[in-house]
Formats: sequence, C-alpha cells, structure tokens
Amino acid sequence: MKFVMFYHSLVSDWNHGNAHFLRGVVSELLARGHEVEVFEPEDGWSRTQLVAEHGSAPIEEFERRFPRLSSRTYDLDTLVLEEAVDSADVVLVHEWNDPALVAGLGRIASKQRRLLFHDTHHRAATAPQEMARYDLSAYDGVLAFGEAVRQRYLEHFEEIRHIQRELVARAESAGVPVVRSFALDRTVEQVAALMVDAVSTVRTHHPRRRAASDV
Repeated sequence: MKFVMFYHSLVSDWNHGNAHFLRGVVSELLARGHEVEVFEPEDGWSRTQLVAEHGSAPIEEFERRFPRLSSRTYDLDTLVLEEAVDSADVVLVHEWNDPALVAGLGRIASKQRRLLFHDTHHRAATAPQEMARYDLSAYDGVLAFGEAVRQRYLEHFEEIRHIQRELVARAESAGVPVVRSFALDRTVEQVAALMVDAVSTVRTHHPRRRAASDV
C-alpha cells in the first residue's frame, strides 16, 4: 500500500516530540513493504528554529542516522494536492497542520483512498475552539490520542459532517458556485473568474443604456 502523510516535521525534533513517534511509524511501514511519502511545510516552526539555532548540521545528522527516511518540503500556496496524493491508498493528516491544508485534502477526498486525521495532542479536550478551525467533514475517521480525545470526536464527528454537507447542498440547490480549493492564490483566482463571468453575463443580457451625451 502507499501511505502519504502530512506532518509538521519528520526531520526536526526541535520542541517537536512527535517527530520521534513519526519516525517509528514510517520505519515500521517501510519494514512491512509499504510505500511511504511524507510532506512537511518548508517554513515549519520546528525546522526553522532548528536551523536558526544549529545550522544544517542536525539535518545532515538525521540523514546519516535514518538513511531510509526522507520527507518532501512544500509551500502551501503552490502545493498541488491532487498530485501529492496521487495513487495513495491512505492519506494521514496530522492535527498540527494549517487548517487550509486539512480542508483542502478533504475537498479532494476520494473513495479510492482512506483519508484519516491524526490527533496526537489534547487540544480537542482542552482547547476545542482551536480544533473547531479544522474541517473534517470529508474525513473517513480520526486516529485519536487517548480516551478523552477519542470521546470528543465520537460526540461531534457526525455533526461536523452534517453541517458541511448541508452547506454544500444548499449552495448547489440555489445555484451558488462552490469553490473547492484551499490555497489562497488559487481560491482568489477562481472567485475572480466567477465574478468576471457573472458580470459578463449581466452585461450581455442587460446592456447599459447610453446616456444622451453618448449619442
């Protein structure tokens, strides 16, 4: 199977203990014969701070100690998600990711692969207002850390899905375009194109009357 994983960092463990857990998971999947691809943001705070304090030496040390492990850095504004998850059987998305990335992966969800949200923190229980920023309506499930976090998702997961489906259904029934994008520049482009088309349609059906001075 092919696993595609979006995590804060595989390479840097600077104030980022999940890096050790992630390395173990990736190593185990590779040992079992699976294909694994890990994506991490190029401007992630852990990697950025690591390099700022210690230069590139820790990254080079990581490469020497874990020759089979590697990650691909990305810029959220230019990352093409469809290409990133192409041919994946399972997509794992860690909770320490930009909400726009989480939502974008949900919008290209497919029955051909499993899309799972991985929550290894306690914010679902201690800071629910922060977790409310994540759109999980299209996700197949959550890998939750601990019973308290698991119960939070079980209590509200279907509500999250219902709200998202209802919003999309209402928009489509009213003929309101649904922009299925996630990166700011691409979203702006799509919205601008819709506005131009709408204005062009209005002008075609309702041409502006000429003023007397135009005659």
